[in-house]
Amino acid sequence: MSERIGPLSVPAEKTAVMLTSRPHQCALSAGDVGYIDGHTLTGDGCPNAVVVRLSDGAIDYVPVYSLRALAAPSPTQSEKT
Repeated sequence: MSERIGPLSVPAEKTAVMLTSRPHQCALSAGDVGYIDGHTLTGDGCPNAVVVRLSDGAIDYVPVYSLRALAAPSPTQSEKT
């Protein structure tokens, strides 16, 4: 039995992204927000990111041309020192 874990947050060391289009054969959709957890190359050399969707934790490979990086939060004073 699987349980829904609820909305996730972006780990501090990861890059937040939004899908700009729905890639072919991908479970994620345009407008989905998540973070990049890794990367790989397809057989034809196209770079793909391993994206974790924040709303439900779904994971899929997404071509990097279908992603837009979101602004990272500003570091707090304690992180600057």
